[in-house]
Amino acid sequence: MIRVLLVEDQDPFLYQEILNAHNGFEFIVTRRGDKAVQLARSEQPDVILMDLRLPGLNGLEAIRWIRRFDRETPIVAMSAYVDRYTRRQALEAGADDFFAKPPHYGRLYRRLVDLVAARPLKQRQTQQAILAAKQRRLAALKLKAARYGLETPVHILTEIEALEQELAGGAESIEQE
Repeated sequence: MIRVLLVEDQDPFLYQEILNAHNGFEFIVTRRGDKAVQLARSEQPDVILMDLRLPGLNGLEAIRWIRRFDRETPIVAMSAYVDRYTRRQALEAGADDFFAKPPHYGRLYRRLVDLVAARPLKQRQTQQAILAAKQRRLAALKLKAARYGLETPVHILTEIEALEQELAGGAESIEQE
């Protein structure tokens, strides 16, 4: 299970619902930047999904505070106010990536999994959790493709193919350890 600290003041449960459809996530949710800093320290999530426009301590400041004690946990910043300046500010504050809101949830899912997988992994269990999440996503996509039959959208077929290739390589690397 990948632990996500979700910091969103508008509708955090929408993100939970959509990303849970992809399987493999456990959420720690807050609507405030100051609480996000506390939770990042105490809960040690695998990845942080941070809205930039928050009441009180905004997302940029929360990212800066988190980076003072944690340089490793990936942070994905999000904002409905999208321009180069906002994106640059987020990355300079310490975010690893930036998504416009509302995000394409399939891309967001893949990015979160990729960021967690790229971390220096301390435990084999984390690798296995990522592999299991990808396997569940592949099974869900294949079921969706079966429902469409011959008219399966190309993006679903492409994602199935990419996941199958990733899983083939991921399972081999875990078995070799």
